[in-house]
Amino acid sequence: MSQDERFDRIVRACWPLVDGDGQKEVRHYLEHGEPEMAFEGLMLELMTGDRFPSEVEFSDLQAMARAFRLDEESVFDGDFWEKFCRWGARFPSVDQT
Repeated sequence: MSQDERFDRIVRACWPLVDGDGQKEVRHYLEHGEPEMAFEGLMLELMTGDRFPSEVEFSDLQAMARAFRLDEESVFDGDFWEKFCRWGARFPSVDQT
């Protein structure tokens, strides 16, 4: 699966968990070719609402965040990586049965 396919899968899994204003903001960055900003915004929306997508593992989200280099630099929150990892430590496992 390509990075674009993984990204699309993650967005589809997370989308229903984000309210209309959050979706509007994420969509804006997607439409302007800024997937890393869309991803960071999407994760911040989930983290703020303490919501977890049930169709993806945290390791998938973490890999995508690293692919976008959010472990090194973020746009919206200078403490993104630390907060993201704390949130991820509480992330429930996807039931593979």
